[in-house]
Amino acid sequence: MIRNRVIFFIYVFGWCFYLLQGGFFPRGTVYMKIICLFLLLHSFYHLIIVNLNYKLPRFFLGLNILLVLFSFYGLLALFHVTTHPLAGEYLKTIFICLLPIYSFFFFTKEKYIYPKDIPIIIFVFFLFSCVSFYGKMHAMFLLTTRDGIDFTNNSGYLFVPLIAGAALLRKSKMLQYVLLSVSLSFCLFSSKRGAIIICVICIFWFVFKDLQGKNIKQKISVMSLILIMSAFGYACFEKRLAESYVFQRKLQEMADGRGSGRENLYADFFDFQWNSTTPFQFILGSGANATLDVSVNYAHNDWLEIFINQGILGVLIYALYWLIFANECMSKDYTPQVRLALQLLFIIYFMKTLFSMSYASIALPARFIFGYCLAQKKINIQNY
Repeated sequence: MIRNRVIFFIYVFGWCFYLLQGGFFPRGTVYMKIICLFLLLHSFYHLIIVNLNYKLPRFFLGLNILLVLFSFYGLLALFHVTTHPLAGEYLKTIFICLLPIYSFFFFTKEKYIYPKDIPIIIFVFFLFSCVSFYGKMHAMFLLTTRDGIDFTNNSGYLFVPLIAGAALLRKSKMLQYVLLSVSLSFCLFSSKRGAIIICVICIFWFVFKDLQGKNIKQKISVMSLILIMSAFGYACFEKRLAESYVFQRKLQEMADGRGSGRENLYADFFDFQWNSTTPFQFILGSGANATLDVSVNYAHNDWLEIFINQGILGVLIYALYWLIFANECMSKDYTPQVRLALQLLFIIYFMKTLFSMSYASIALPARFIFGYCLAQKKINIQNY
């Protein structure tokens, strides 16, 4: 039992250490590459074991198909005669984001961790998110003479999946709402509009589900916590608004109906795919990272990214994955807390498909919550 927990936490801290590079310590050292290789090999092993030895939730059908699709296109790009310079990074990103889900599923099924460990694990991921947040600020501060507080910080997105983690902290209502409040504050201080919007929507959904089935006394208790959280969130909003020109500008752009310029990027990508591709490319795509041949940046929209890279076939497969995921979220074979956590993950990552990168940016806390929650499903063998 102790040995299993040690293995689990080595795996977790290994990923934390690897993903924190570029903040307080250098990126791309030989030690980081060895850590990444070791963790990916371990994850590949779990991928095989999980698919061979378990009756799996249907979610894994969609995930397996998605993994095969991206791996196939990534390998084609890697070994093609005109190999794209970032083909290796494409595969590595896919593997890092998707494979740990199988590992965390395996760890949960094999009793490497127990429900009583969840508060500790969520706390570890909270610390990881904090270190990443301030590490990113430190790195950006070194690159500019501006005040380090006036940045957009992509690490704000790390705190959004912690809202799903809060759903698993069912024994402490106070701890749940403290985590919601702190996650919201970090999203606000990141000045990332996407992270803030998704965070607020998730909190509303969390509160809505939390109030269901409660008696009057329980509802009063929950409403008291909601009022405290709201006051704290408003104070953080006011503080960020007073301190940050970037935050002020982004709010003004939203008020004026202006975006971040991605709408022009979307139009260029769609025009390329619709008017400048062959029928073969339209159906099967132009290959992994083909968006970088069209523009200097990725599409920042999963549907467009896949449309160009994997064609209409990829879009249909991606839609199938989300339909399976939506069905999984509604399954009665999970406890209400686990089902809520999965629903929150669905909201987070489906919304990210629309204005950010979703499948290629699944945060480490979310990978754990995916694996842990899916392992909780009570599968009726007769239905398979």
